[in-house]
Amino acid sequence: MNWASIGGRTVGLDLRLPLTQLFTGCMKWSVLVYGHAIKAIVHEKFGDGIMSMIDCKVNIERKADPKGDRVLLTFDGKFLPYAKW
Repeated sequence: MNWASIGGRTVGLDLRLPLTQLFTGCMKWSVLVYGHAIKAIVHEKFGDGIMSMIDCKVNIERKADPKGDRVLLTFDGKFLPYAKW
C-alpha cells in the first residue's frame, strides 16, 4: 500500500481486496490499467513532469449514448515540469 498524510488526513491507494466501494474500486483499477499510457501521452505532449492535483478542477458530465449513458470525467490540473538540478 502507498499512503501519504496530507493535512492530517491519510490518503493513498489501498489495493486490498475485496473492494468495498465499487465506484472507487473501478477508479483505482482504471488508474492501474491506463496510468502508464496516460503518463506517456502527457510526457509526449508536455515534456517530463506531472499534473498537479492541488489546484485541480474535476468536471463530471452525463453523455447520452444509444448503448447506455456514459460518464465523462475530466481532471483539469496544472502541468508542472520536473525541476532540473
